[in-house]
Amino acid sequence: MDFVIPQPPFALGFERFSLYTSELMLGLTCSAELKKMSVLPFLGFELYGGFPKTTSIFFVRFNFRSGDVPERYYLWPELEDLSLVPPFNGPIERRGNSLVIFPNEQPLLASQLKAFLNADLANDEVTQIAPEFMKSAGEYNAPLTRKALAGKIAFSPSKLVPYPFKPFDIRLAYLDADIQPLFSRPNGNLIATAQLEGNEYLISRDSADKTPEGPPFYFSRSICDYDFISGHARHFPLLLNTNNDKAKKTLKDSKQISFDMGSKAEPLQKTTVNRSAQTSAYLKGLGLSDNAVQVKQLWRHVLAIGYSGRYLHENRAGIRDGWPRVPLPSNEKDFLQSSQLGNAIAGLLNLDIKVEQLKNPTFASLARISSFDGKPLDPNAHHLEVRAGWGYRDKEGNVMPGSGKAVVRSYTEEEQEQLAPLTDAYPDSAQLLGNETLDIPLNDVAYWSNVPSPVWEYVIGGYQVLKKWLSYREMEITGQSLDSASVDQFKDIVCRLTLLVLLQPQLDDNYSKIADNSFTFIT
Repeated sequence: MDFVIPQPPFALGFERFSLYTSELMLGLTCSAELKKMSVLPFLGFELYGGFPKTTSIFFVRFNFRSGDVPERYYLWPELEDLSLVPPFNGPIERRGNSLVIFPNEQPLLASQLKAFLNADLANDEVTQIAPEFMKSAGEYNAPLTRKALAGKIAFSPSKLVPYPFKPFDIRLAYLDADIQPLFSRPNGNLIATAQLEGNEYLISRDSADKTPEGPPFYFSRSICDYDFISGHARHFPLLLNTNNDKAKKTLKDSKQISFDMGSKAEPLQKTTVNRSAQTSAYLKGLGLSDNAVQVKQLWRHVLAIGYSGRYLHENRAGIRDGWPRVPLPSNEKDFLQSSQLGNAIAGLLNLDIKVEQLKNPTFASLARISSFDGKPLDPNAHHLEVRAGWGYRDKEGNVMPGSGKAVVRSYTEEEQEQLAPLTDAYPDSAQLLGNETLDIPLNDVAYWSNVPSPVWEYVIGGYQVLKKWLSYREMEITGQSLDSASVDQFKDIVCRLTLLVLLQPQLDDNYSKIADNSFTFIT
């Protein structure tokens, strides 16, 4: 039978339908009499707003739920249900990444910013020093911006901070809300949260825009770029800074807090833990505190669920269509075990965290830098320049992944012997790492040997991690060779992704156990 939405007796105000969400939003103008009718639930609508006596505009939402999603998925909370305030968008730079740099470019950026902010220099002089800053485009007027900032804002080295640009691709960025619009949208409220000691972020998005997407989650101790993951990086801070008017307004505008007359709202402190009232009740129901330590463990649990391949596969249609929903453990034991798995994920995702398992000599055989002719590599002879077609610029100047020249092959007997000890800790390691590995060329001279196929193909947030990392380091893009630290970093990323692959059985078992007996979270 065809499903037909009845024609209701109201005037249509506007509608919005997104291909990437499962919702149709309708703005409706109607009378008080219509509001008394119980037709909206019959139509499958959810009401947003109250029932004032006079004619008014309010919103309803119709949900188009995919039949491919298990019904229990919609009983789990969305990420926004767990947090006190809506997430913060990552910063948007829009100066050709001239304010987002590799670590070795730090002195150059410092000199460019000092020149741009120096009122004693003429615009022509600044153009010679910092040409990207002086290019007007769209709403950005370079001379007017410089006039507004020069002599009023001073360069501060402390504001040049680590900046996750893409998964496992850590740059430096100059984050200062006061230099807007030089840095197009630095997001001052988000930057304020980075000043809080011990703060960290769960990163996700509100809908997917790439397939495959992989886990739509990340953990970071630093503010991430707006396009850190596809679908745009939304930051859920562990701690909120409420010591300024803008942040207070953000909290007051939040859907999670009521400031109606007569309500007893919790007074805002300078630092507030980012957890909703429902989250607080959930944690206390497990016999735990709702302080920052336990909320941090809750975010770790989210990571453990989000990196389970079984979770991603079973709920793929639902996850794609909006904020991911996650099942919550129904008891303290499962909560702590899951958060412990999430701790392991967080450690692997953060390059600054030393992971004990990576000291295992077994990993030495992975992503070993080698030469095709067996001779020693010489950085001074251009041997570490990436020239294998891993990246290029499109017509708009955006960096895009290229096809590259990866060589797929079977493991050698020596490589199999070197990886064999992994079965002690990960019994399914041989099956998980597959029968094929790859050699990844930098150029015609050098390559990384032995990158297991599932590791090479690993996707986070819509990006094939290793291929994306390489695309931004193509000589045509950067104009500079890799250094030994970058060569070692590639190997480190390969080893971390290998552990993520090996953890899959544990992550899947953890997900199934919790999903089959999840806590009923009332939103």
